[in-house]
Amino acid sequence: MLIAELYKLFKQRQVYYTFLGSLLLVVALIIVAKSGANLEIQIQTGSNIDLRPLINAYFVMGFTLTAGMPFLLPLFVSLNTSNIFTREFSEGTMRTYLVRVGGRRRIFINKVMANFIITVLLVAFTGVISFSLGAIFFGTEAKTFISPLLPIPIPFSWEDNFLPAYLCSSVCLMTIASLSVLWSVTSGATGETLLKTLSTIIILSLFSNIQRVRPYLFTSYLDIWNKAWSDPIPWAELNRGSLILLLYSLGFLVIAYIIFSRKDVLS
Repeated sequence: MLIAELYKLFKQRQVYYTFLGSLLLVVALIIVAKSGANLEIQIQTGSNIDLRPLINAYFVMGFTLTAGMPFLLPLFVSLNTSNIFTREFSEGTMRTYLVRVGGRRRIFINKVMANFIITVLLVAFTGVISFSLGAIFFGTEAKTFISPLLPIPIPFSWEDNFLPAYLCSSVCLMTIASLSVLWSVTSGATGETLLKTLSTIIILSLFSNIQRVRPYLFTSYLDIWNKAWSDPIPWAELNRGSLILLLYSLGFLVIAYIIFSRKDVLS
């Protein structure tokens, strides 16, 4: 049944648009870097350092995450998952699906699993394509320059920087995917689900600026992935933020399942 859910997802055109969007993001960043754009920074001594000779595949991989996580990747995840339930409701196939499969819990679990798989695949694709194209155009030679202004620390460590950053970004995006599942269960159209998901994130992000409520909002932790670029890395803060997001994801899914299990299926 999980294979069937994945098949349904990959039959949808917008899934390929999101992967194409990730590819275009990487291409755009490479074009900017290759075009001779001003990539100089001024250090404390007052002298300028040109960053272009320091760019390599790892830099592109890190910068893609830095550029994509604030908006584009959450948007792509919302697009991929916004109709995971609403499509069945709008097309009138949910009742037939329930009879054939024989249980709402089984349907819910497999749809959520497909939801998470497509999210992880998008993150993995973004990392692989950014590294691959970065290697083609800039090589993979390790650099020794270190600056807190760069999106990644150099010298870097694969297991201490890139792996935690991409894993934490997956956790952040799965929280958004879980929120999308919740709104998908309660919505009658894909556009409605997408609007609810993005509106929730935007509104709560604004409230995250209020210090009193900031610790209690999941949007306050959607940027934890960039702590993997710190030197030293605040592992306690990184782990705490990831755990909070996982708990929010679980909460969204529990509420979604309760609503789905009690929802009247008329068609």
